[in-house]
Amino acid sequence: MQIQPNIVEIYFNMLQTLSAENKKALAEKLLNEASKVQETPKPKSIYDFAGKWEDDRTAEEIIEDIYKGRFSTRIIEPM
Repeated sequence: MQIQPNIVEIYFNMLQTLSAENKKALAEKLLNEASKVQETPKPKSIYDFAGKWEDDRTAEEIIEDIYKGRFSTRIIEPM
């Protein structure tokens, strides 16, 4: 996740008028919320995905399900 400096500055400027007590309370809430956020580690390569797919169906059954799930809204106009 990338920090957006403009948004941080906007909020910081808006909060300048708060009392010290309110700023501390807000800081505590923000820190508590930030500690709950856990970023999912991203795979380093395509090989990190190897063996991750779990399914009891055969390849043919999976292909059949994919084809059954397809639909088209295309309307072919007569010539």
